Amino acid sequence: MNEIPYFIRLNEKSLTKFDKDGHEIEYINNFYQIKNMYSKDSFLNLFLKEISIISYDYTNQLKNDNYKVHVMVNLNDKYIYPLIVSINSALFNSNKNRTTLVYHILCSKNLKKKNINKLKSLLNVYPTNLEIIFYNMGNAFIKFKNQKYSQVAYYRLISPIFIPLKRIIYLDSDVLIFKDLCELYNISFKNNYVLGFLDIISGGIDYLGLSSEKYINDGVILLNLEKIRKDKKHYELLYMAKNHLKLKHQDQTVINFILYPKIGLLPYKYGIFNFPSVFDIK
Repeated sequence: MNEIPYFIRLNEKSLTKFDKDGHEIEYINNFYQIKNMYSKDSFLNLFLKEISIISYDYTNQLKNDNYKVHVMVNLNDKYIYPLIVSINSALFNSNKNRTTLVYHILCSKNLKKKNINKLKSLLNVYPTNLEIIFYNMGNAFIKFKNQKYSQVAYYRLISPIFIPLKRIIYLDSDVLIFKDLCELYNISFKNNYVLGFLDIISGGIDYLGLSSEKYINDGVILLNLEKIRKDKKHYELLYMAKNHLKLKHQDQTVINFILYPKIGLLPYKYGIFNFPSVFDIK
């Protein structure tokens, strides 16, 4: 197994090593076991070999009996402050006695250390309800960059492999949250790969030969990581993204095309996207 780097738990007075039997160490071990498992797969290893965990942070005041809601975001230095606002909104509106938010932050390789520390400062503001895992995504997606889209947008496409969970909420860095995320996190997938909000403006995928009646915006989605892994859809997501770099709404189109037709719509009570009028909502 790869050597596990030094991970920290933020303490009020000092930085301390993890307990040997902590769930954090178990998660980190699972992460590196997955990397090793796919090391002989030349296609997937092309991406996985670049990915590492920078740190897994939490406070010694964490409420361990709380229900954990896992949230994933892509991040570069341009979106530090929007993400700080977004995480604040989620924590401020969460049930402090029920929910702990575990943020999986997929970072660009050159993300400034001072910006990582700004995000870690939230642990002092919400010491009982927040864990943060930082991943260095390396340069594996650098060739995916074009004039309109950053390679950062593609990070989530490989997440079903290296994030060893059954489900996760993906949020864009500039999304505001006004309710506890626990209910949204536990919605039934009903055999779908992904749930999201209907997007009627972005153009859909009719031009690719598929109906756009379930075309979703990928800024807020609930991903069925377990089913995507089981059906090996991560291969298709990465392959299409790698070989088709001039698609309309690039990574969003890849998600909608590859996971079609097993795409479900989130209930409107959780939000709507891109409806120009109340008549379209009806």
